[in-house]
Amino acid sequence: MNATEKLTALQQCEALAAADDETQQWLADAMTIEYFDAGEIVFEAGEESTRVYVVVTGTLEARLGEQSELISLFEAGALFGEYAMFANGVRTARVTAATPCVLLSIDDEHFRTLLLRSPEAMMILFQTAVRRLHRAE
Repeated sequence: MNATEKLTALQQCEALAAADDETQQWLADAMTIEYFDAGEIVFEAGEESTRVYVVVTGTLEARLGEQSELISLFEAGALFGEYAMFANGVRTARVTAATPCVLLSIDDEHFRTLLLRSPEAMMILFQTAVRRLHRAE
């Protein structure tokens, strides 16, 4: 995946597309490409959080526990893993790849910097979080 493909993937993400071009380029440069096979766990509830993710391809499932009901599906353009930044750095759900996935990830420190650089992205992120909470209820 080259730099142009990273930028295209970021522009598919509603919150990150709100950032200006310079911030998007900075973000693309800071992001790491990660690959997950179907059934592979991205992270477990209760784990320490260190990264936030954007789905480039594939589908992931979020569950509150190993056997719990599905609470969310993440597909291309979805941003996930950010809740832990606001939950004392601890993951609140288990996320598993339902299909083979390509993800872009960024460490929490860079993600915080993004939110400070782009208030529009922060507002969209909070709106998305509220929608997720309403669906979970």
